[in-house]
Amino acid sequence: MMFISRKAPTMFSIIALAAILMVGLPSESQAGTQYRGELGSLTRTKDSVFDEFYTRQGVDFSAYDKVLIKPVDVIYGRDRQLKKYSARDLESRQAYLRDVLIEEFGTTHTIVEEAGPGVLVIAASITYLRNNKPTFDQQRDNVSLSWIGSFQAGAAGFQADILDGETGEQLAVVVDHRAVPNIEFNIKNQYSTWGDAEDFMDRWARILPQRLE
Repeated sequence: MMFISRKAPTMFSIIALAAILMVGLPSESQAGTQYRGELGSLTRTKDSVFDEFYTRQGVDFSAYDKVLIKPVDVIYGRDRQLKKYSARDLESRQAYLRDVLIEEFGTTHTIVEEAGPGVLVIAASITYLRNNKPTFDQQRDNVSLSWIGSFQAGAAGFQADILDGETGEQLAVVVDHRAVPNIEFNIKNQYSTWGDAEDFMDRWARILPQRLE
């Protein structure tokens, strides 16, 4: 994990920061998708927000007035980026994403705890994370890291399967991967451990209900 010290800015640190801000997320694309699973007969639809959005032909999302948000999963990639975080760090991000999904879907749907007729099931997974500041567990395991003196641009990736709550049929798939595009965005969260990643999760949770109306 590459954190940059703010105590003594150098040309190396400036170049390193620029590299972090410019780098994209690692790709595990197969057949033109970064979705980790089976797409079946879903058709890809161009979307202005999500990297990938697939739907089943003829699906009518307006027929669903209830939503079940399943506990958020973690999918480990070949790059092993998520392996850099402790179970506690990951669980906190899983809980955060589920909470904001429940909050946003709760404005348009009735949130339920069981699947059934008229229920959309949202099965989301975190596929990538990069924090702004070292977490407590990272500092414990690496004494050279300082929460005050270290920062980096954040990032996050997720995917979500949208299922029929009665039949389990796959109705849609959403995939998105986001990295901080410029230093101004990062400065806003320079005193936050997960600020950038949480901004992306907030955005996903805000937009997804609109796509499923």
